[in-house]
Amino acid sequence: MRWNEFWRVLTSKPIIGYLLPILLWLVLCYPPDFFVFISLQSIALQVGALWLIAVCLFPWFHMQRYIAAHLIGIVALGAYLYPHVLPAESWEKRTSEVSTFKALHLNVHDRNTQHQRLINQVLSQKADLVTLIEVNHRWAKALQEGLKQVYPYYFIHPVDNAFSGMAVFAKYPLEDVHYILEDEPPTIAGNIRLPQGKVHFISTHTSAPILQGRIGRRYQQLDKLAQEVAQHRSLPTLLLGDFNAVPWEKIIIDFKQQAHLKATRNRLQTTFPTWALWAGIPIDYIFYSPQLICYGNTVFQYTGSDHVGIVGEFGIKTKKEND
Repeated sequence: MRWNEFWRVLTSKPIIGYLLPILLWLVLCYPPDFFVFISLQSIALQVGALWLIAVCLFPWFHMQRYIAAHLIGIVALGAYLYPHVLPAESWEKRTSEVSTFKALHLNVHDRNTQHQRLINQVLSQKADLVTLIEVNHRWAKALQEGLKQVYPYYFIHPVDNAFSGMAVFAKYPLEDVHYILEDEPPTIAGNIRLPQGKVHFISTHTSAPILQGRIGRRYQQLDKLAQEVAQHRSLPTLLLGDFNAVPWEKIIIDFKQQAHLKATRNRLQTTFPTWALWAGIPIDYIFYSPQLICYGNTVFQYTGSDHVGIVGEFGIKTKKEND
């Protein structure tokens, strides 16, 4: 069969009508480890919406008999995405007797020059622990000057690229804070001595799957982070960062199970890019260990960054609650 004849068969209505729904569902739900398909999976919600619109136009192209097959594909996609887009986890209801603390994560975006605007937004969140990534030397100077009065304890490791610079600011003493960079991801780990007790925290920034060479590296990065969590299993732990992966990706699903962590998000909260609004993707997280109780998760923007900031509110379980 000649190539033009093969292409004619491949693009024929029966193939598009019956084979395409299966292929789309497989690519969006269980993509092969190739960066193009993984990137496509990250926008599965948007692709699903466009897919539904396209099916509505089938009558105009005399393809009514294929509507059922495509609707089944769309429903199957929705069934896969639903528990990850709208997880069943619920936040505890906070009472006046409960003592809580807040942790904040934000990718400041290294090329962002709206220093004071971002600092004002961070201060307005009234978090006890602030973790920031993509911090270059310009940002390091602005953040130190703008935050040190409210956050007297801080650790800053500026790097002049769009990936490795990081900073941590706290209202309470920090202990054993150190910067880790072993073939990525850039990570700051340490402890904070809160009034409620000591909490271990990890702030990180994992690779984006935009090149094939980064796919294997992402698995290694998540394994290292799971090991860091395991090493401090005795302490309540927070893991905050830009993971460049959506909640329905297998790498995030497996990581949460491996590290025994939960995410603060209990609904779809897009964090990147800010200009996309509801059409963006959720790639920033605050994960927490079983010793912690989550009382809420909010987002904030208008910082000049291309990422939305996340704030989680937590309490530390008592020995009785842990048992």
